[in-house]
Amino acid sequence: MARKKISKNAKWRLATYGVIAMFLICYFLYVTISNTYYFISLRSEKNQLQENLDDLVAEQEQLEKEIVRLNNPIYLINYARENYQYSKENELIIQLFKSEEKDEQNLNDENNYWWYAGGGVSFLIIGYFIFKKNRHLSIV
Repeated sequence: MARKKISKNAKWRLATYGVIAMFLICYFLYVTISNTYYFISLRSEKNQLQENLDDLVAEQEQLEKEIVRLNNPIYLINYARENYQYSKENELIIQLFKSEEKDEQNLNDENNYWWYAGGGVSFLIIGYFIFKKNRHLSIV
């Protein structure tokens, strides 16, 4: 079988068309992948916005119920007495509990205390092993 010789012009055409074909294939793959990623991100954003919408609808229903309750004068008086410490004539209000802000601040202080204590204990343990390994060092 004799091999058919390919001319230079045919090789040149095959090379140029091959490069163009590879470029188009890569471009279409890029467009497909980027559009798929964009579609997935839009879908996740849609789900997140739907959750936010559901939360807002629930909050709106709660606020509408609160408006109906606040239109009742007895509820309004009790609400003002409980939340804003309004009192009747000759009535004394004694606050038994601290505000929530101070409780949160005390909780943060307690958490910081444990971090400091843990750091101190860690420092002592590390120091113990360093000086145990190097007995020739002295603490002065």
